[in-house]
Amino acid sequence: MILISGYRFAGKDTLFTALKKIDNRFTRFAFADALKSELAPFIKSLYNIDIFNCTAEEKEKIRRLMIYHGEIRRAEDPLYWVKVVEKKIQELDPKLIPVITDCRYLNEFMYFNKLYDTFLIEVRKTPNLEPPQSELVAQPQLTTHANFILEWPNMNGNVELLSPWVDIVYGDYCSKFIED
Repeated sequence: MILISGYRFAGKDTLFTALKKIDNRFTRFAFADALKSELAPFIKSLYNIDIFNCTAEEKEKIRRLMIYHGEIRRAEDPLYWVKVVEKKIQELDPKLIPVITDCRYLNEFMYFNKLYDTFLIEVRKTPNLEPPQSELVAQPQLTTHANFILEWPNMNGNVELLSPWVDIVYGDYCSKFIED
Protein backbone atom coordinates (compact mmCIF):
# COMPACT_ATOMS: atom_id res chain seq x y z
CA MET A 1 0.00 0.00 0.00
CA ILE A 2 1.17 3.48 -0.82
CA LEU A 3 0.08 6.49 1.22
CA ILE A 4 0.63 9.96 -0.20
CA SER A 5 0.72 12.99 2.06
CA GLY A 6 1.34 16.66 1.49
CA TYR A 7 -0.24 20.05 1.79
CA ARG A 8 -3.12 21.19 -0.38
CA PHE A 9 -2.13 21.64 -4.05
CA ALA A 10 1.18 19.78 -3.56
CA GLY A 11 0.34 17.33 -6.34
CA LYS A 12 -0.79 14.21 -4.46
CA ASP A 13 -3.37 13.19 -7.07
CA THR A 14 -1.01 14.21 -9.85
CA LEU A 15 1.56 11.78 -8.44
CA PHE A 16 -1.06 9.04 -8.39
CA THR A 17 -2.04 9.75 -12.01
CA ALA A 18 1.61 9.52 -13.06
CA LEU A 19 2.17 6.29 -11.12
CA LYS A 20 -0.97 4.78 -12.65
CA LYS A 21 0.44 5.46 -16.12
CA ILE A 22 3.52 3.42 -15.19
CA ASP A 23 1.72 0.56 -13.43
CA ASN A 24 -1.97 -0.09 -13.94
CA ARG A 25 -2.21 -2.05 -10.68
CA PHE A 26 -2.29 1.18 -8.66
CA THR A 27 -5.83 1.90 -7.46
CA ARG A 28 -6.79 5.26 -5.98
CA PHE A 29 -8.55 5.76 -2.66
CA ALA A 30 -9.09 9.01 -0.79
CA PHE A 31 -10.64 9.90 2.55
CA ALA A 32 -12.01 13.01 0.86
CA ASP A 33 -14.01 10.86 -1.58
CA ALA A 34 -15.80 9.20 1.34
CA LEU A 35 -16.48 12.61 2.86
CA LYS A 36 -17.78 13.95 -0.46
CA SER A 37 -20.08 10.95 -0.83
CA GLU A 38 -21.66 11.73 2.53
CA LEU A 39 -22.09 15.42 1.76
CA ALA A 40 -22.98 15.28 -1.94
CA PRO A 41 -26.79 15.11 -1.63
CA PHE A 42 -26.86 17.88 1.00
CA ILE A 43 -24.56 20.22 -0.93
CA LYS A 44 -26.36 19.56 -4.21
CA SER A 45 -29.78 20.30 -2.71
CA LEU A 46 -28.71 23.33 -0.70
CA TYR A 47 -26.09 24.98 -2.93
CA ASN A 48 -26.68 23.28 -6.31
CA ILE A 49 -23.01 22.27 -6.43
CA ASP A 50 -21.91 18.86 -7.64
CA ILE A 51 -19.14 18.18 -5.16
CA PHE A 52 -17.45 15.66 -7.48
CA ASN A 53 -17.44 17.95 -10.53
CA CYS A 54 -17.18 21.50 -9.27
CA THR A 55 -15.03 24.44 -10.19
CA ALA A 56 -12.23 25.65 -7.93
CA GLU A 57 -14.43 28.62 -7.02
CA GLU A 58 -17.35 26.36 -6.06
CA LYS A 59 -15.07 24.08 -4.06
CA GLU A 60 -13.71 27.05 -2.15
CA LYS A 61 -17.29 28.05 -1.23
CA ILE A 62 -17.95 24.66 0.41
CA ARG A 63 -14.43 23.92 1.64
CA ARG A 64 -15.04 24.94 5.27
CA LEU A 65 -18.22 22.88 5.37
CA MET A 66 -16.28 19.83 4.18
CA ILE A 67 -13.53 20.45 6.76
CA TYR A 68 -16.05 20.81 9.58
CA HIS A 69 -17.90 17.67 8.55
CA GLY A 70 -14.62 15.75 8.49
CA GLU A 71 -13.74 17.06 11.95
CA ILE A 72 -17.16 16.15 13.35
CA ARG A 73 -16.81 12.59 12.09
CA ARG A 74 -13.25 12.41 13.49
CA ALA A 75 -14.53 13.65 16.88
CA GLU A 76 -17.10 10.82 16.86
CA ASP A 77 -14.38 8.30 15.98
CA PRO A 78 -10.79 9.33 15.18
CA LEU A 79 -10.67 6.45 12.67
CA TYR A 80 -14.04 7.13 11.05
CA TRP A 81 -12.70 7.93 7.57
CA VAL A 82 -10.00 5.28 7.83
CA LYS A 83 -12.63 2.60 8.46
CA VAL A 84 -14.76 3.75 5.53
CA VAL A 85 -11.78 3.55 3.16
CA GLU A 86 -10.46 0.32 4.70
CA LYS A 87 -13.77 -1.39 3.97
CA LYS A 88 -13.38 -0.49 0.27
CA ILE A 89 -9.75 -1.61 0.23
CA GLN A 90 -10.73 -5.01 1.65
CA GLU A 91 -12.98 -5.49 -1.40
CA LEU A 92 -10.06 -4.79 -3.76
CA ASP A 93 -8.58 -7.52 -5.92
CA PRO A 94 -5.39 -8.58 -4.08
CA LYS A 95 -3.38 -8.16 -7.30
CA LEU A 96 -4.10 -4.44 -7.24
CA ILE A 97 -2.13 -1.94 -5.15
CA PRO A 98 -4.10 0.54 -3.03
CA VAL A 99 -2.87 4.12 -3.05
CA ILE A 100 -4.42 6.56 -0.58
CA THR A 101 -3.86 10.02 -2.00
CA ASP A 102 -4.73 12.15 1.01
CA CYS A 103 -3.11 10.77 4.14
CA ARG A 104 -2.99 13.78 6.44
CA TYR A 105 -3.05 12.51 10.02
CA LEU A 106 -0.66 10.33 11.96
CA ASN A 107 -3.41 7.97 13.15
CA GLU A 108 -4.36 7.28 9.51
CA PHE A 109 -0.81 6.25 8.73
CA MET A 110 -0.40 4.22 11.93
CA TYR A 111 -3.64 2.31 11.33
CA PHE A 112 -2.69 1.21 7.82
CA ASN A 113 0.95 0.66 8.78
CA LYS A 114 -0.19 -2.00 11.28
CA LEU A 115 -2.32 -3.81 8.68
CA TYR A 116 -0.23 -3.49 5.51
CA ASP A 117 3.28 -3.02 4.27
CA THR A 118 3.07 0.71 3.73
CA PHE A 119 5.17 3.16 1.78
CA LEU A 120 4.58 6.79 2.73
CA ILE A 121 5.45 9.48 0.20
CA GLU A 122 5.32 13.13 1.16
CA VAL A 123 4.83 15.44 -1.80
CA ARG A 124 6.14 18.99 -1.73
CA LYS A 125 5.82 21.53 -4.50
CA THR A 126 8.70 23.95 -4.98
CA PRO A 127 8.84 26.77 -4.40
CA ASN A 128 6.92 25.91 -1.26
CA LEU A 129 3.53 27.49 -1.04
CA GLU A 130 2.40 28.69 2.36
CA PRO A 131 0.33 25.78 3.70
CA PRO A 132 -3.17 26.39 5.01
CA GLN A 133 -3.31 26.94 8.77
CA SER A 134 -5.52 23.85 9.17
CA GLU A 135 -2.73 21.62 7.84
CA LEU A 136 0.19 22.97 9.86
CA VAL A 137 -0.29 20.64 12.83
CA ALA A 138 -0.80 17.24 11.20
CA GLN A 139 1.71 17.24 8.33
CA PRO A 140 4.95 17.54 10.36
CA GLN A 141 3.96 14.44 12.34
CA LEU A 142 3.75 12.46 9.11
CA THR A 143 7.03 13.79 7.73
CA THR A 144 9.02 11.81 10.28
CA HIS A 145 7.48 8.56 8.95
CA ALA A 146 7.87 9.30 5.24
CA ASN A 147 9.81 6.69 3.26
CA PHE A 148 10.39 9.27 0.58
CA ILE A 149 9.98 13.04 0.27
CA LEU A 150 9.28 14.11 -3.28
CA GLU A 151 10.00 17.75 -4.06
CA TRP A 152 8.96 18.83 -7.51
CA PRO A 153 8.22 22.08 -9.32
CA ASN A 154 4.76 23.38 -10.05
CA MET A 155 3.91 22.21 -13.55
CA ASN A 156 0.15 22.63 -13.17
CA GLY A 157 -0.54 18.91 -13.15
CA ASN A 158 1.27 18.18 -16.42
CA VAL A 159 2.14 14.54 -15.77
CA GLU A 160 4.53 14.25 -18.72
CA LEU A 161 6.70 17.14 -17.51
CA LEU A 162 6.84 15.58 -14.04
CA SER A 163 7.96 12.16 -15.29
CA PRO A 164 11.62 12.50 -14.16
CA TRP A 165 10.46 12.89 -10.55
CA VAL A 166 7.88 10.12 -10.86
CA ASP A 167 10.50 7.79 -12.34
CA ILE A 168 12.63 8.35 -9.24
CA VAL A 169 9.75 7.47 -6.94
CA TYR A 170 8.66 4.44 -8.93
CA GLY A 171 12.01 3.15 -10.13
CA ASP A 172 14.12 3.68 -7.04
CA TYR A 173 11.53 3.17 -4.31
CA CYS A 174 8.05 1.89 -5.18
CA SER A 175 9.03 -0.92 -7.54
CA LYS A 176 11.56 -2.35 -5.03
CA PHE A 177 9.07 -2.05 -2.22
CA ILE A 178 6.18 -3.56 -4.16
CA GLU A 179 8.21 -6.50 -5.45
CA ASP A 180 9.18 -7.56 -1.90
